[in-house]
Amino acid sequence: MLTTSHSPLKKTVREKLAPFISLFVFSIALSSCSVFEPPKSPIRIGINAWPGYEFLYLAKVKGFYEREGVDVQIVEFDSLSDGRRAYERGNLDALACTLIEHLLILDSSNRNPIIAAVADYSDGADVAVMKTGSQSASLEGARIGLENQSLGIYMLYRLLEREGLSLKDVKIKPLNQSIIESQFCDDEIDVAISYPPTSIKLIQDFDASSVFSSSEIPGEVVDIIVFEKSLLEDRAKEADSILKAFFDAQEWALQNKEEAFAIMGDREGLSAEEFGIALTDGLAVVKRGEQDAFFAEGSSLVKALEKCDLVLRETGQLKNPGRFQSSILR
Repeated sequence: MLTTSHSPLKKTVREKLAPFISLFVFSIALSSCSVFEPPKSPIRIGINAWPGYEFLYLAKVKGFYEREGVDVQIVEFDSLSDGRRAYERGNLDALACTLIEHLLILDSSNRNPIIAAVADYSDGADVAVMKTGSQSASLEGARIGLENQSLGIYMLYRLLEREGLSLKDVKIKPLNQSIIESQFCDDEIDVAISYPPTSIKLIQDFDASSVFSSSEIPGEVVDIIVFEKSLLEDRAKEADSILKAFFDAQEWALQNKEEAFAIMGDREGLSAEEFGIALTDGLAVVKRGEQDAFFAEGSSLVKALEKCDLVLRETGQLKNPGRFQSSILR
């Protein structure tokens, strides 16, 4: 006699097999979980308005990070100081900054930024700006607007050193770049320590000019890209991909200047023409093939770090034992 699918025999077999089937399905699921990797969080890179950093932004706009298979979040700040503080708090994985911020992070936090690339060096782009009619006056007693605990204090120290003065001879007003322009316009400060795009606006709009620039201290103002040490250890391939995308953006911009300068200038509130000038006037972009020279023993980068460390200690900005000797990617 044939049994149907609803027979007691068939039902009993299914019931007997059910635990084994469940165990098999569970084993498959467990095996799948063991090889499944949760999606990685985006790598957060902080930048402020500065022509040499804009290639990090351009790489995002043009899809170069995506092409390399790395998820990047560009986090924008009004000043170098704001970006430094965010990095110190652990809100960033990487930062575009000067050697000054790098040293301050090492001194005032437990984070470990490693210099992975040199973006550019300033050869006149960082300036002390004064209204033309005031330039014959002594700087003694002058009100100086600058980003404190940042590149601004370094630039001021070197300017005053040239004039035979010290920091105690002037009145320092700590200001973000976003505030410096209005303070300069309202005669609340006599001198502004600034850089593009703010410096361009000051000179164009207020009959002002430079009384000191980074061209007088060649090789000392260096812009870098740092990655947190743990990121380089855990996600080295992605860090390499970010740098590749950055240098690809540099090269693409040289071949497509009109479009590239329009994209990067728009973020800084400059026309494509103005951005092109800011990128080339007093600023030397360091290309892919020029990187190795900066990371060699006794290089200009190492000497610049030593000089910055010395000045920041003399001005009381650094208080702890230096850690910068091991903060360069070798």
